[in-house]
Formats: sequence, structure tokens, C-alpha cells
Amino acid sequence: MEKKEILRKSNEESNRVTKEAIQTALLFLMREKPLEKITITELVKMSGVSRTAFYRNYTSKEDVLDEIGNLFLDKLKESLFSKKYQSCHQQWYYDFFRDIKENAEIFQILLQVHLMRNLVDDIDFLLEKWNLLEHSPEKKYAVLAWKGAFSSILIRWFQDGMKESLDFMADFCIKLFERE
Repeated sequence: MEKKEILRKSNEESNRVTKEAIQTALLFLMREKPLEKITITELVKMSGVSRTAFYRNYTSKEDVLDEIGNLFLDKLKESLFSKKYQSCHQQWYYDFFRDIKENAEIFQILLQVHLMRNLVDDIDFLLEKWNLLEHSPEKKYAVLAWKGAFSSILIRWFQDGMKESLDFMADFCIKLFERE
């Protein structure tokens, strides 16, 4: 391996570790106070990185939050394309609610800063993949209704403390959304 390649890989790893430290610190600080009250100085001190390292990776604390949200949403969206769910939508609902529950802290932040819209907008891909999306006016409005209902159900379940089981939520969504 060439020296340049080794240095490039080392820099990539260093940037990844730096970003993880900053993201972790931001999540920790957001437990204590809202984003607008957190300073870059607090963030770099908590993360243990220099101000220069921060600005080498981000332009603002909002950029950090966007990346945290996008990484989480990308993970959720990945499941939308998985072939294993094409024949078992109930398992997708179960796994989706499980992922929300396992990442409750991040999901709460996404709700606070309105990043959930990104995920709900991308649900069109799931519907198309499952052949539920057609271009007729009826289907177009049905998709809008599904997205709104699913989003409302997800948010209410979360805000109510996720008391209903994952099995209940998956079964409920199947009964509600996939009636023939």
C-alpha cells in the first residue's frame, strides 16, 4: 500500500472518530438543554476535539444534528428497499417500530427539530416497491392518507411512551393499511 493511501485512510478514520465524538456530545448536551442554547465551545469541550477539528467536519451545530438525523433516517429507509419485506409487510412494520423504540433518544430529537418529514416523504419508495403506488388519482390520495395516518400513529405511539407492543403495532398497521 502506498504511503498516500495509508495517510488517506488514516485521515478518514480520524474524521469518522471526530464526527462520532461530536455527535455523541451533541446528543448528550441536548438532554440538558435545547439546541439553540448549546454553544460550539461547549460542544467541542464535551466532545474532546478542537474547534478546528469541529469546523473541518461541520459548519454549525445544526449540521451535526442534520447528520445525526440523516444517518438514523438512512438506516430506517434502508429497510424500505430490503427484499425480505416485499412478501412480509408485517415484519417491516414490526422492525420499523422496534428500530424507533431502540433509538428513542434520536427519534425524540428528530421530532423536536422536525426532521421526521424526511422519512415520511421517502415512504413513497416503500409503497412503490410493494406495488401499492399507482398514478391514478385514487391511489395518489390514498398514499397521502396512508402517509399521514402512519406518521400520526407512529408519533402518537412514541409520545404515549411506546406502551403497545411491537406485535400489536405491526398487526394494527397491517389491519388498517392493507385491507383488500
